[in-house]
Amino acid sequence: SADLLKRNERHKIYSGGLHKMIIKNKEEREHRNANEKKGDAAESQMAFYLRRYFSDSNEIHVLNDVYLTLNKEAAQIDHLVITPYRLWIIESKSVSGRLVIQDDGQWIKRFEDREFGFASPVLQATLQAKILLGNYRKYFNFLNRQPLKESILVAVSSDCVIEDQRTQRGDVLKADLVPNRIFQEIG
Repeated sequence: SADLLKRNERHKIYSGGLHKMIIKNKEEREHRNANEKKGDAAESQMAFYLRRYFSDSNEIHVLNDVYLTLNKEAAQIDHLVITPYRLWIIESKSVSGRLVIQDDGQWIKRFEDREFGFASPVLQATLQAKILLGNYRKYFNFLNRQPLKESILVAVSSDCVIEDQRTQRGDVLKADLVPNRIFQEIG
């Protein structure tokens, strides 16, 4: 019916052999405020880069704007990239100015002589990964194989200056660099 047609417009279903892959596009939302609009723009930008880089791949599949629940907990994953050996959870953030990531894990945005602290998107994506893997165990346990290893990346706006003070770095990149990072790591 109309609902099914609407869903099919948002999803592209590919069949190949015994596998069916669903590529989920970024869905546009109504914005309640300017920050939501900026966040949605950052997610759309990342979805564009992923689509441009991986749309011709038969082994890399991209799902944008993924909603999951597990045991009354919910997660919204901005971008999920599925490769034969790894899952990539990508959290998009709209950050202008300078982003400072301190060694203790604090995230500080500096913009026009002001500082703003905000929650760690790495921690946010880590919690999303727990729900994703919990769903895998719940619904795909019959496959008798371990879930794919997951990696987390945070994609920030291309006009952001990243000042990462942590000793373990490399998981925060400008959005345009994310697809190449994935491609390099999968070989």
